[in-house]
Amino acid sequence: MDRFIPFALVAAAEAIAQATWAPSDADSLQQAATVIASGIGGFPAIVLANLAAGHISIR
Repeated sequence: MDRFIPFALVAAAEAIAQATWAPSDADSLQQAATVIASGIGGFPAIVLANLAAGHISIR
C-alpha cells in the first residue's frame, strides 16, 4: 500500500463524520459512490493511483 492511501482513508473518514452520514440500510449504501481525483497518486506507485478510491469503497 502506497503512502497516499492511508491519507485518503483518513480524509474520507473525516469527510463522512463531518457530513454526519451514516447509512442505515443496504439501499443507502447502494446509492453511495467514491470519487477521487489524482494527478499521479503516489509517485513510486503511479500505476496504483486508483487504489485510494478502491480502499475507501471497501472500508
